[in-house]
Amino acid sequence: MLINGSESILSNITLLSLLVFVLVFGVLLLASCTSCFNSNDDHLPAFDVTDNLQRDIVYQRQSRAINERNEIVMEAQCFLRSRPYVLNKNLLRIGSRENKYYFRIKNSRGKSLMMALAKQDPGSIVDISSQKHKQVMVDILYALDHPFVFPLVDADYNIDNSTFITVRNFIKTGSLKDNIYRTKPEIHHDAKYSKMGRPFSQRKIFLYGRQILEAMNYLIQSGYHGLDIQCSNIYVVDGICMISDIENSFLGLPRFHDRIIKQFCKKNPKNIKRTDFNILCFGAVIYELATGEQMNNISQATTFPLEASPPIKELLDLIFLTGEETKGPVITIEELLEDSIFSTVSLSKKYRDYSPEPITFEGKELALLNSVRNNIRQNIIKSLPRRKRKKKEPEEPLVELDEEPTKAPPPPAQNATGPPPPPNRPPPAASTGRGNLLSSISGFSKGGLNSVETNDRSAPKL
Repeated sequence: MLINGSESILSNITLLSLLVFVLVFGVLLLASCTSCFNSNDDHLPAFDVTDNLQRDIVYQRQSRAINERNEIVMEAQCFLRSRPYVLNKNLLRIGSRENKYYFRIKNSRGKSLMMALAKQDPGSIVDISSQKHKQVMVDILYALDHPFVFPLVDADYNIDNSTFITVRNFIKTGSLKDNIYRTKPEIHHDAKYSKMGRPFSQRKIFLYGRQILEAMNYLIQSGYHGLDIQCSNIYVVDGICMISDIENSFLGLPRFHDRIIKQFCKKNPKNIKRTDFNILCFGAVIYELATGEQMNNISQATTFPLEASPPIKELLDLIFLTGEETKGPVITIEELLEDSIFSTVSLSKKYRDYSPEPITFEGKELALLNSVRNNIRQNIIKSLPRRKRKKKEPEEPLVELDEEPTKAPPPPAQNATGPPPPPNRPPPAASTGRGNLLSSISGFSKGGLNSVETNDRSAPKL
């Protein structure tokens, strides 16, 4: 009995101590949580609405880019099914345009080709939405035949999605810009040109410049306008520069050096109509070849140091400076070719005697080229700064020479006693016409009316 009683007392003591321990631990835990909450309340991260909005915008852009990329891949696959090509590699954004996509493909012989897909600008007025217009544009591009123009291998235009597909030979050395920055053409655009490039020698700059000018002269005389002259659109094959992406003007895509053109328009509004903007783009290419960096402002060319290269300084001043001594941007391509800077450059014998004549287009081809020219002109006009119109001052009324201007009557003299009272007006005279009318109405009678016979034709005819 004693043993059982002692065991029950011990169990009760153990249970009681356990309850006390749990109670004390709970109180301490509650106190610590309360103190932590009160002490860290001011250090909690605030809810930033701006950051969330930016995340949503970035997410929407990424989603839109992914969807567009998937659509482009489907278009590329549909094009490859209808041609004897095989997809080799889906490339990243190797160019400066975000809405242009590149693919490495191979033909039936295993030769590497480059396929590019670009969408037409929605604001373009060039109509290539029908099968006939599409074929006219492709025929114009196929008609090009010049040693300094990069030829097309294949081309097609998707009318439903307004996507133009081009196929050209793949160049391992890449574009002229890839040669400046000593990089490979398949690397992403932002990674390729993040570092400073290496400038070319003066002899190579003038040689490449002469080849580019010859191609520009041929294209412009053939009716092509709005050339997108930039280092990324010029390929180098065995020491020969070839202009590519001629189709950009048909798609209404903005030029890469539009910023340079807009800066010139603001500084020289009087010379806009006489200026060939292709020469400004050519000057930007010369600057990038001479310095190894991209030209983003006209001041970079006008402040080019003379001691670096006097001939290059003279050429840049000839293109970008305006004044009485320099012709400035008004200079033409023919005048540049005749200048001693390029006229003394000797081409290889293969191209010295080969001078293809410009193409003369007629009919639908000429109409499409004129539409491209009008679209470029409208884009230039939109980019011009709007002049503030002066407010017209109110014109004074004309006065005849024989007449004197009427003067306002002098104010009446005021008397000390105040103005006199107005005279009494006579009562209005009674109108005779009104009296006759009232008398005729009061003396009206039916007997004075004449009888009239009527013929009722409203009854139905049976």
